[in-house]
Amino acid sequence: MIHIELPLDSDNFLRRACPFCRREFKAETSIQDRQSWVQHQLEAYLLQQGMEIEESQHSEQEQNTRWCPYCGEQAYADSWWTQEQIAYVNTFAHNIRAEMVNEMLESLKRQFPKSSTGLISFEFKYEAMSYITPWISPEVDDMETFALPCCNLRIKLEDNWSRMAYCHVCGFPHQLLGKQS
Repeated sequence: MIHIELPLDSDNFLRRACPFCRREFKAETSIQDRQSWVQHQLEAYLLQQGMEIEESQHSEQEQNTRWCPYCGEQAYADSWWTQEQIAYVNTFAHNIRAEMVNEMLESLKRQFPKSSTGLISFEFKYEAMSYITPWISPEVDDMETFALPCCNLRIKLEDNWSRMAYCHVCGFPHQLLGKQS
């Protein structure tokens, strides 16, 4: 398993994005959850690229649903990526794929060394897949923090969000009373 760190803000909140309304918020997450979500995204990219991989066993926690604090819609826990996070993780997946393809092509080149017999000449040439340097923006300290007593957790929402907020873990609706620490 590859260890990929996603940027957190100074309060250790991870930026998330609703797959439905696309609004961004921040949630407190565990290292295990973040790594599990990253692994799932890596596997999804490699499968999409036609690579055969040994799928990991996803825990029940990964397949739990989460709720959007803004619109209240729910989706699997590993569905809340921002576009930048997806691009960042997919860079690592691309590099894994490039390494696998390059190793395969190098193996073929060794199997078919340059040969020449009279009029026929054969040489196996290929252009290696390039690697991409992964980069993601550092996380900024923005958004207002709200305590959600239902699950005893905190989330960060858009500044001046005053409408109802749903708990990201259980979906319970809360009337917001203002910024909390």
